[in-house]
Amino acid sequence: MVGDLKSVNRPKTLKQMAYQEIKTSILNGQLVAGEVYSEGKIAKALNISRTPVREAFLDLQRDGLVGALPQRGMIIRKVSQGVRDEVFLLRRTIEAMIIEQLPGKIGLHDLSRLRGILAGQQEAIEQEDMVKFLDYDEEFHLTLAELTGYHRVREILVNLRDLTRLMGMSTLQWPGRMELVLTEHKAVFQALSERDFAAAKKAMIVHLTNTERSLSEPESS
Repeated sequence: MVGDLKSVNRPKTLKQMAYQEIKTSILNGQLVAGEVYSEGKIAKALNISRTPVREAFLDLQRDGLVGALPQRGMIIRKVSQGVRDEVFLLRRTIEAMIIEQLPGKIGLHDLSRLRGILAGQQEAIEQEDMVKFLDYDEEFHLTLAELTGYHRVREILVNLRDLTRLMGMSTLQWPGRMELVLTEHKAVFQALSERDFAAAKKAMIVHLTNTERSLSEPESS
């Protein structure tokens, strides 16, 4: 009977593997915004044929991370001010609503998980590891989304997070920026621990607003 069938973990296709490898390299700053990368060059680096790389390029273009250059390959996009405004409008709306959904859904185990993520961010600061810090940053926000039980919300937030990460790597090099992000995350966590969801929502909006502002200001500000 169909009900007796067990799900299986399907192996990733070459396209999926190429997509993930290229996306990770973009978000970690190994592939640089504004630079052009050919299918052949990427295929050679990944030791695969051009076809899965070409298909991965199409998915990355759909995600807004790259642009297509006919006969040349892909260019890593620089995020425009208009896209930045839209991303943070959506993030403030969605992540505020995520907090509103958490009463009755977030338990002690979840708080312990969040506490561990914050500890990981602190460790990343001490190691001056921006990539590790951003990985934990993403985990913090996506964990809150997961707790709502709304999978499409999480999927939308993943793309918005990717675009935020694409535009925000350089700001973490500013003195004290990682510490400030962690302090803002801790404010959200503390309010959630106290079951003060109104305060947690406010702290999240403040955090996202400060993040957007940091992307718009010169380093000297």
